[in-house]
Amino acid sequence: MPKPVIPVEIPSGAVRGHARAVLSLIRLQRTRKFDLIHAHGLRASLDATIAARLCRVPALVTLHNLVEGEIVGGMRAAVYARAEPLAVRLSAHTFVPSRDMADRLAASVPRSARKIEVLHAGAGRPPTVDRPAVDVRRELGLEDEQLIVTVARLHRQKALTVLLGA
Repeated sequence: MPKPVIPVEIPSGAVRGHARAVLSLIRLQRTRKFDLIHAHGLRASLDATIAARLCRVPALVTLHNLVEGEIVGGMRAAVYARAEPLAVRLSAHTFVPSRDMADRLAASVPRSARKIEVLHAGAGRPPTVDRPAVDVRRELGLEDEQLIVTVARLHRQKALTVLLGA
């Protein structure tokens, strides 16, 4: 029988509040005895991998973004630049969405490069197409317009202003 998903609050900052999150994860693991811990994102991955190591349980990590100084700021980027390889080193396995990201992480932690796996978004069968694209564009009033579609979290780190400006 699958075990339940139990959310744990991970602080949004680079430093403050993470010890509390790690302690919460440790307490949760000690009472629930999960087989593994899976974390999404860099901050959650650091907290989860530290707790998992202390509880001797494997942690799987999914990292979604590389930290870029021009997006998150120089000071924050300097802290997170050390955090990315640490998350990989502490994990049992790390999933990333692109080969570029895998290559950059592997270069920063060559001894742990074998733990990094690319899982491209869009896995599985594509949906069937019910009607031609020209009909959809006509219905939307976009027959003669360029159309760009993106799916992303509305956050500064995603730099959607760059896409919109292009």
